[in-house]
Amino acid sequence: MDTSIWIALGSVATAVIAGFNIYLLIKLWSEKPKLSVDFSMDEPFCRTTMSTIFDKFTRADQSDDVAGTHWFRIRISNSGRSVANRCIGKSIEIWNCNEGKAIDQFDPTQLLWVSTSWKEVPFRDISLKRQEYEYLDVFATQQGDEKVYICGDQFPWAKYEQRGVRNTLKPGSYIMHIRIYGDNVAPETKYVGIIWGGQNFKDISVAIHDTFRNAKAWIDRKKQSD
Repeated sequence: MDTSIWIALGSVATAVIAGFNIYLLIKLWSEKPKLSVDFSMDEPFCRTTMSTIFDKFTRADQSDDVAGTHWFRIRISNSGRSVANRCIGKSIEIWNCNEGKAIDQFDPTQLLWVSTSWKEVPFRDISLKRQEYEYLDVFATQQGDEKVYICGDQFPWAKYEQRGVRNTLKPGSYIMHIRIYGDNVAPETKYVGIIWGGQNFKDISVAIHDTFRNAKAWIDRKKQSD
């Protein structure tokens, strides 16, 4: 057979292989899981429950009076086309806007999925199927208590050893850096702006942003309007 024919056949085979590889890459990319984050100040993101257990951790008299607990959760959805495996959420850093610096006494802290238990150590990860979502507890306020409680491994209900890091926030303005991880999915990062008055356990403004700059601008606008 003529050499030019072999060369032509080789070129065709190379092109076919290259095209198939490109097809596989596009297919893998299009079928990857993808995480997204949602929040609003309404139900079911913000929910009030009546609690005696929380109250006993936070009241000096350890009374059995029922108190309201206001929970703030974000919704994590898998908008991709395959399962997002072993997902966890972490609070990476908290910026104190009143002091203009990050809180020193703080380590990255794993947050709790609402479908899992405070008693598990470590907190359990979850997998999200295609179009499935779950809520992640971020923080809570307690009736009659001026503190914001971070829903991480140092929360009063958690069974972790205490590490001497901050697990509450006093009244003020903060930006919480949150990141969602999974074994086979790109991390999703958000910045939660928090303005906490401390007078009423629902006296709080919260908004979620894609960047620190946007979160800081939102807090500045809220303060000026108030």
